Amino acid sequence: MYDRYKLKKRSRKTYKILFLILLISYTAYLGYRYKNYLFFWKYTYNKLVQKIDRAENVTDSDSKARSLRELTKICNDYKNENSYNSEAFLLSGRVNFLFGEALTDRTFSQMTIYDTLHEIDVRAKSRFYQCIKDMRKGIALSRDERIHRYYLFLAKAMFYLDYYDVSDIYKLIDKIDVDDLTGSVENVRFYGILCILNNEAERGIQIIKQHGKISDEIEGMLFLATANRIARRYTLSILEYKRVLHKTADNTIIKLVHVNLGKIFYNQSLFKESLYHFNQALHIDERDNLLKIWIGKNYSALGYKMRAKAIWSEVLATDNSNREVRKLLGLM
Repeated sequence: MYDRYKLKKRSRKTYKILFLILLISYTAYLGYRYKNYLFFWKYTYNKLVQKIDRAENVTDSDSKARSLRELTKICNDYKNENSYNSEAFLLSGRVNFLFGEALTDRTFSQMTIYDTLHEIDVRAKSRFYQCIKDMRKGIALSRDERIHRYYLFLAKAMFYLDYYDVSDIYKLIDKIDVDDLTGSVENVRFYGILCILNNEAERGIQIIKQHGKISDEIEGMLFLATANRIARRYTLSILEYKRVLHKTADNTIIKLVHVNLGKIFYNQSLFKESLYHFNQALHIDERDNLLKIWIGKNYSALGYKMRAKAIWSEVLATDNSNREVRKLLGLM
């Protein structure tokens, strides 16, 4: 009887040891299987985020591009090691977006002010496409309720690429609280412009005026003037542009303002006013053929056909392949 009891006791002890071995083995397996949630090489997730934050705030464009180029490689390896981790793809999407913007060498505000939003470098375009790809996968894998903060990167990348119609892009971010964007002037201004382009001009302008820091510096004033122009609030746009003229002595900015005023007046059939501003811009840059084309258009609209042809012919003498001028002269 005693031997039978002793045998049972040994069996139980053996089972306990086996259970503990299995438990430890399974825990070790889980630790290895899900190590991607804890470590990535010598980087922790938080350290990687900190590196991205620092790179985003670098002001020198070359240094910023170098940092982000290295981070795209790290994030790409991170994705490969963590193929089901949403954060790996969301971080990669963010880095590729920031790298794309760095390669454009201009902020969203500058591209809006200078009308170069869709003159995106091929290298930058490839980064924006990668951003879209990574963000979509990261969003699909995520169960985080705060995921909406990543939609802004996705919306911006799509906007730069004309990936979707503006109304569809707007739907991605229309639920974002504007207060969540106030840490970034560029994000606020993008949100405002997207509102304007989606037929919500009043809301867009108010967001820009309240949160876009449009009175702090010349760039802010120019952005507000441009936003009003995009919203077709021409009177307000003219007033803002003229306010800039009284605040700066920078010829590059003065020329830009005169060009925009010239276009606004031309679109309103105020050809004398338009001609004045394009001539003012030409005094600053006498080699700009585009200004001469606009001056010729104004002369033609005012009935001075020979003057218009003379100035267009002058352009053709230096740029024989200019299709617009050839068309205006009836050569096409």
